[in-house]
Amino acid sequence: MSDEKTGKLHDIDVPEYLIDCVKIDDLLIDEEFMRAAADLAYWNERFAVALKRHLRAKVAADRARAMATIGIREVNAGVKMTVADLEARVELDPDVISTVDECVEADAARSHMRVRAEAVAAKKDMLQSLGAKLREEMRDPSVREDHVGRKLVRDSKQRTD
Repeated sequence: MSDEKTGKLHDIDVPEYLIDCVKIDDLLIDEEFMRAAADLAYWNERFAVALKRHLRAKVAADRARAMATIGIREVNAGVKMTVADLEARVELDPDVISTVDECVEADAARSHMRVRAEAVAAKKDMLQSLGAKLREEMRDPSVREDHVGRKLVRDSKQRTD
């Protein structure tokens, strides 16, 4: 699966893959269009997994708080305690601290995945705008010839490398 420390997913370098997902090569616009839906689906799926993890961590933190509150009240039965004192003791409970830390980590991961999915969605929007612009430009024969020439030069450079 994913290794957050190294940024690897299976054998994929996640930061490098993300960069590859959001860059646009205007000479390969057709390939970019074909790839956009798959990239968006991939990052949205990763976001959904991160969101699920965050929500589960949030529920676990709420449960830990509830259990700590019950436990502290049982241990201190008959002792007058302010609401603020009870809340402070609950927040210092080791189980509460642990589950809240997990919730914070899950929330950060969810935010990272949301931003990544939004970046790929923005790319899709840019591709649509770029596609419309290119279609308009391609009506001019000189622009069409220049585009084909640039593509041929690029392809020949790739073959020699």
